Amino acid sequence: MKYEERGSSVQQACDSCRLRKLKCSKGLPQCHNCKEHGWKCVYSPKAVRTPLTRAYLTRVEKRVNGLESLLKRILPEDVEINELLRTIEIEKSHSIDDGDSSGIDDVSQQFYKQINLTANELSEIPITLKNINKISQRKAKVGATEKKREFQPEDYLINIEKSDLNSFDERDDFNNSQILYDSSIDGMAALSNDIGLNFDNSNGYFGINSSNGLLKFLQAKTRQNGNGILKLNNYNYDFNNEENDNDHMLDNEINNIWKSINSGKIEDLLDNLDFQSIMINSFFENYYKVYPFINKKKFFSEYSAFIERQESRYNEYDLDISEDDNKVLSFQVLLNTILAIGVWCKVGENSKIHTFYYQRVKGFIQLLNIFEYSDTQLLESFVLLSNYVQKTNKPNTGWSYLGLSTRIATSLGLHKEVRIDKHEINSIDKLGLFEDIEIRKRLWWGMYFFDVGTTLTFGRPLTIPPLGTIDLEPVSNIDDNLLDGSKSIEECIVTYPTIYTTLIYESELTKLSTRIYNYNSTVLKLKNDKSKMIGLLDMNELLENFIRNLPLCFDEDDEKSHTYVLNSWSHNGNDNLSIPKWFAVSRLRLICRYKNLQMLIFRYILWESTNDNSFDLSYLNLIKRCRKACFKSSVETVILIDNFIKRNELDYLSSWYATYFLFQAILIPILKLVTNDNSEGSVYDEYYSSDEELFNYIELSRLSFDKLKKYNKLAGKFSKLIDTLISDKKDVVDFMSQWNDDNISNLDLVNNLDDLFQFDTKYFNLNN
Repeated sequence: MKYEERGSSVQQACDSCRLRKLKCSKGLPQCHNCKEHGWKCVYSPKAVRTPLTRAYLTRVEKRVNGLESLLKRILPEDVEINELLRTIEIEKSHSIDDGDSSGIDDVSQQFYKQINLTANELSEIPITLKNINKISQRKAKVGATEKKREFQPEDYLINIEKSDLNSFDERDDFNNSQILYDSSIDGMAALSNDIGLNFDNSNGYFGINSSNGLLKFLQAKTRQNGNGILKLNNYNYDFNNEENDNDHMLDNEINNIWKSINSGKIEDLLDNLDFQSIMINSFFENYYKVYPFINKKKFFSEYSAFIERQESRYNEYDLDISEDDNKVLSFQVLLNTILAIGVWCKVGENSKIHTFYYQRVKGFIQLLNIFEYSDTQLLESFVLLSNYVQKTNKPNTGWSYLGLSTRIATSLGLHKEVRIDKHEINSIDKLGLFEDIEIRKRLWWGMYFFDVGTTLTFGRPLTIPPLGTIDLEPVSNIDDNLLDGSKSIEECIVTYPTIYTTLIYESELTKLSTRIYNYNSTVLKLKNDKSKMIGLLDMNELLENFIRNLPLCFDEDDEKSHTYVLNSWSHNGNDNLSIPKWFAVSRLRLICRYKNLQMLIFRYILWESTNDNSFDLSYLNLIKRCRKACFKSSVETVILIDNFIKRNELDYLSSWYATYFLFQAILIPILKLVTNDNSEGSVYDEYYSSDEELFNYIELSRLSFDKLKKYNKLAGKFSKLIDTLISDKKDVVDFMSQWNDDNISNLDLVNNLDDLFQFDTKYFNLNN
């Protein structure tokens, strides 16, 4: 009988022939033998043998070493990997249970990193992967609460007895004659909820990562340690005791305009084109250069057309629009938003003029059906409004504007890169299209870091689209002065600092912040064990790597940064002899942001008791590293802001950020003072040289707040709150009374932060 032709895809004999050691015809669909005897003919894939080359073996060795290192981090220290490997093939009869093991096999390859197994737990059984996971699963079910912290502060952030639990109301601030900032609400999420300050109403949820959440945790922790509940009920702030700042409200130019208006009506001042010109200039000089998000050319083009229409009418503000004229309404929303921010940047919280422009914004928005219509100008307005209302102490309103902005931005496709065929457009069109694409990217990334920054400030879950869904390149570092048509696109992209440089690195920091914040929120509830602290240190290393790769213009040393910036500008024809305000503010904000993120990573390690692991040297060393990183960022922020205040002329925008970041930073030494653990074993847990050292930094921050409160009334609140927080420290008053300029000068440089993180060397040598 003739053999069938074998298929070209058959590489070896069928399983039946191989089993019986017969010669196989390799025919398809059956070979000759299987067809003749009625056997099942199956061709199993040919096993590919790995090459035994030196290069291949080297790769395998590296992989094995890496896996062993990973196992050492996952398994307890007293579990020997060699013993684990030796017993890994022990039969199932040696398992810890003789009964049915169904439901376990499907997860037998998992490790439970947060559950530490000791040698005692593994001493009477073979150390197999299956047994380790069985114990881990049991501990996860039985001792789930033991895996968490003693205190879960997020459990105390919502007061079920509050009547406003299911609502928030920020409508009244702009509609009454009360002082705008004399309330229980602030845009920094520090005093916005009930933290024992006898506020009648709280206002929305602020999570544990906010300053407000931290203060609530502070109350719970001091109660637990027996130090007494923080006497925040004694907190009372009287704005009437503050110096009258009315002489700073209006400069001569504005006063002259007001005097020229015979009617004395505020509406006539708002409509006055000279007044509007001053406030638009204030916006672009003070705010836009720090946040260059909007389409500046388009705005001024439409504003010029608007002025021409207004000058041709008797009624200066007769818009003559209908509800269907959405683009006119959209421009009016943007115009009045810019005017409101311009007034705030010019006269700050000493005047309510900006609130009248905001009232107009809300009126125009009501004429628009924002759920059925939107455009990029309306999106620009909502992004700006989110920041404006936060700075005027409407945190939840700003949060809502950001949520709407995100939906509109994704609906307009701003999260997607616009790719063009360079060969199908001429050079002039190419430059204009390039500018349009850049404006889209600035608006998206500006909204992105506003949203994530607000999330961190309020301690709320991230709601921005995940990075994996965003297909968008970073903003280009363009010198706008070169966009005159005489330069190519490549020549317009420069290496020296521009108003877009900080936006580029703010965006990169924001991407990293989302990863760190998600991780930090996930492990916050878990007990502080080695694996958690190693994970936190890994997150910090990602941040440190970002810091190391920042350009020299963002160096934390003022002299190095300023010298580099001025030299780079000088070499490119810019004759600036001093650092402009917009760059100083942008640099301060970027540096403070990453230092604040470092504090956020580690601040809940500050008061962790070491009683359970007091003789574990590696555990104590991890505590030391975490606390040092946290306290170092805190101290450096206090000093950085002190230097900024001394070197720069303050304004309302810079003072807002200085106030916010300074309060975040100074909470770290304050918290260590008021939650000092007096339990047995805590003597070995001191990480600073003395309480006096902490009081030095606290008093330095108080002096800074005293200078900032002229521009931001919350600084005065925070200064008073500091007094309340440390009021039970009996030696504080005496120490503060001895404060002088010599103490301040000693804090200008931190020469040896290791002195702040001392353990008792009689018992431990942590340098080994």
